[in-house]
Amino acid sequence: MKILVTSAKSNISKKIIMDLKKNHDVISTDVSGQNNHNFVQCQLDELRDTDLLLKDVDIIINIGYDGQSGSDKILIDYYTRCIYNLLWSASENGVSRVINISTLKLFETCYENLAITENWSTHPISSDVNILCAYLCEMVHKEFARDKKIKVTNIRIGFGDSNSTSFLSDGDLLKYLELIINYKQQIKKTPYQVPPQYWETIHIQSKVPNQRFITKKFDSIFDQFRKNKNKE
Repeated sequence: MKILVTSAKSNISKKIIMDLKKNHDVISTDVSGQNNHNFVQCQLDELRDTDLLLKDVDIIINIGYDGQSGSDKILIDYYTRCIYNLLWSASENGVSRVINISTLKLFETCYENLAITENWSTHPISSDVNILCAYLCEMVHKEFARDKKIKVTNIRIGFGDSNSTSFLSDGDLLKYLELIINYKQQIKKTPYQVPPQYWETIHIQSKVPNQRFITKKFDSIFDQFRKNKNKE
C-alpha cells in the first residue's frame, strides 16, 4: 500500500512516517523549507505538480492540526486552499481514501465533565489560529465527502502531557493509526447529512484515569475489527 503523509517536517509526521515504513510504501511531502528528511517539496498550488505527487498513492494521511508554521494568513491559506487542491487532485487521481488527523482541542473550551462523543458539534477557539485551521481543514474534507469525491476518515486525537485526562501516547497513536489504515468501515443505514461511507469521525485518546473524552466508538469498531482479523 502506498501512503502519502503531509507536513513531513512536523514532529507528528516524522513519528508516523518512521512507523509506517515498517509495513508500507511511504512518501512524504511539505510545502517548503530545508529538505533534510527526503520529502517531496510541493506547494500544493499547481495542480500538475500535485497530480505528480499523488501518482499511484492509495491513502493520504493529512496532518490537519499543527503541521505547519507561519503567519495567520499563511496557515489559513494552507489549511483551506492548499488542502482543497490536494483533495481535488486526490479525487481526480484515484486515491481511495484520506485520513485527516485533527485534534480533540476543538472541544477544549467545553467543561471536562461533559461526555463528548463524535456526534457533538465542535467549539473551535477563533482566537487560536491553529485550532481555527484544524476546524477549517475538517470542513474542507467534509465538503469533498459530501460531494462523494473521496472517502474521509477524520480522527481527532488527544492532547496534553501524561498527567492529562486527554492524553494520547505516541505508542497508542501509531498503533491506532495502523488499525485505522486497515479498517474497513461497516456502514449503518442511518440518515446522514453526509454519506456515511464517505465520512466518518473517530475520537482517540489513551486509557488514563478520569479519561476526558468518550472513545466507545473506537473501542466497538476495533474490537470487532480485531475479532474479524483473528478469524482470517
